[in-house]
Amino acid sequence: MSNRDVADVNAAKASGTPTGKILVTNATILTMDDAETTAGSLLIDGGRIVAVDPSEEQTKGAAIVDMGGKTVVPGLIDAHTHMEMIAYGWNIAVNVKPPLVKSIDDMVERLAEKAATLPAGQWILGQGMHYQNQHIAEGRYPNRWDLDRVSTEHPVVVRFSFHINVFNSKALEVLGVDKNTPDSDGGYLERDADGEPSGVSNDMWHALNAPDWPYEEVGPALANAQASFLENGVTAITEFTLFRGGVDAYL
Repeated sequence: MSNRDVADVNAAKASGTPTGKILVTNATILTMDDAETTAGSLLIDGGRIVAVDPSEEQTKGAAIVDMGGKTVVPGLIDAHTHMEMIAYGWNIAVNVKPPLVKSIDDMVERLAEKAATLPAGQWILGQGMHYQNQHIAEGRYPNRWDLDRVSTEHPVVVRFSFHINVFNSKALEVLGVDKNTPDSDGGYLERDADGEPSGVSNDMWHALNAPDWPYEEVGPALANAQASFLENGVTAITEFTLFRGGVDAYL
């Protein structure tokens, strides 16, 4: 179903019909059974499909959603997703992805705009993308000194995936990271010729005790992401969570 059709179904659910039933009709419904059966209608009750091509008796009192001949398929299952990361990227982080951002200077400018709205000491999160070093003018990821141009009073981190995160000097200070900080099992800090961390970390987020954001932000962000998934037909996922706060928000 399209977003409009889902909205129609949700409206029907909210209409207060005595039985809470919804009849989806005038459709080509692919049941996906072994016989590749198609149907013309289905009955939903209590949020579950209870009948395909239901009888007239079964549909008494049901709200009607006329699909106008459209095709209906079972909900999609995404077996590997990061909805929590999507929630952060859509609702919490500053977007510093191409094509919006074409250089490190562009990235710094967008993050500095965010810093200007926040009190000193508050974390700023930027969201980039995989292999962004190949899609910006400098041909590399930013380092701590680049992000120090955003702010020296705000800890700043830009996430290019969960694996690669870049911290500014203030963030490294807050986390207690210096040249004596060891690499983790399976992760490492990129360093300059003197062994000083450059701010670029690989699979070190948890080892550095980097923060997660409060439930008051993560909860609504996750709800928004879930709604978007549902509106686009994804009804079940296998999630790989980032933080304990994300697990709490799901629960």
